[in-house]
Amino acid sequence: MERIEKSAVASKKIHSSFNLLTAFLGCMAIFILPACQNESEPDLPPNILWIVLEDTAPLLSCYGTSIISTPNIDKLAEKGVLYTQAIMPAPVCSPSRSSIITGMMSTTLGLHNHHSSRTEESAIYLPNAIKTIPEVFKKAGYFTFNNGKDDYNFHYDRRDLYEQDYRAHPLYGKSGQRLAMAELKTQTPFFGQIQLSGGKEIFSSTFKERVQSPVDRTKIELPPYLPNHPAIVEEYANHLDAIQITDEKVGGIMKELGETGLLENTICLLYTSPSPRDRG
Repeated sequence: MERIEKSAVASKKIHSSFNLLTAFLGCMAIFILPACQNESEPDLPPNILWIVLEDTAPLLSCYGTSIISTPNIDKLAEKGVLYTQAIMPAPVCSPSRSSIITGMMSTTLGLHNHHSSRTEESAIYLPNAIKTIPEVFKKAGYFTFNNGKDDYNFHYDRRDLYEQDYRAHPLYGKSGQRLAMAELKTQTPFFGQIQLSGGKEIFSSTFKERVQSPVDRTKIELPPYLPNHPAIVEEYANHLDAIQITDEKVGGIMKELGETGLLENTICLLYTSPSPRDRG
């Protein structure tokens, strides 16, 4: 009985924080796949997993794009919640990430300049009363991690947010060493983020060879704000091909969640950071 009562308290805290987050979080593409629990089991706190795509436009099948196929992301949209009226809190990556992780607009906290706080001399500190989303989860008893870059525009001790080893980059800031899904079986409940390259897949040296079904360049219809030039068509096509690679990676994550037995009690949130293809 004591274990169930503690779980209920933790669950109440997390659901309150998660409701605050989803009320704030406005991104180009968001899907929520709710956890599925057996009604006969205790109400255990759910795992929360964010799948974050870099520089990815909402050119997905579930949003009406027919020139490519994104079956794994479409499955999330079909089984969960698909948002169609969403707005990013900032037009570039680091202030957007800073807004999402704090639950506040970057302009409110002075975090709106891209790649701020990358040195001690330029450090911006959060007010003591402002806690990040990972800190809220940690206080509620969650294991927290971020597989990939943080890219936050404020000074912070990463150990206060995440419980994994990390490295630091002079431009992109701190970045968590990747944890395998199997390692998380003993670290539940967890709040985690998995960073995927998304539109930045095009910068990989193996990009072209990993595209299994290249988009037909002759079928591409550019948005009206882009010039109809072969170089632009090719860049746009590359972005669509990157999305197909990303969809395969999302499918791999969901498969691992299923194979490790974590999927049934995990709420998955997929969203993208701002894409240059949508900035006009």
